[in-house]
Amino acid sequence: MSTPDVTLRTTCRPDDIVAHARITPSLDIARMYGAGAGPLPQPSLSRSEAWFDWFDAHPFARVILHQGSLAGAVRLHSLSQEDRRARLAIGLFTPEALGKGIGRRAITLTLDHAFTEMALHRVDLRVLAITTRANRSYTACGYSHEGP
Repeated sequence: MSTPDVTLRTTCRPDDIVAHARITPSLDIARMYGAGAGPLPQPSLSRSEAWFDWFDAHPFARVILHQGSLAGAVRLHSLSQEDRRARLAIGLFTPEALGKGIGRRAITLTLDHAFTEMALHRVDLRVLAITTRANRSYTACGYSHEGP
């Protein structure tokens, strides 16, 4: 699945793990993922290997590449075949990846796949109030606010 500059790849490769291990954690990115105020983990190859092992265990997990370089990850989880629904989770890895439409294009590709190939009827997501930029992207992709 791809656009001219964004590709969703099904499996993690060893060079993804190395690239991920070189990323210095950002407090802003960690907060967008829902992390608390504690210290950020230090980058390491073993930490990245463990994360990609966990990530690759999901049935629909994709690495996001921007112009061929590792930019983030997207996955559908909590899949219910009976209800034909799933939940979307997406994250970009660095502040430099933000504001370029990478996440929006990755979401669009994922939703296209969910509603066609997977024949889902609903794909929801958990949203944090502090992620204003992400919330605008979700709205642009067709999501609407539900609940209080």
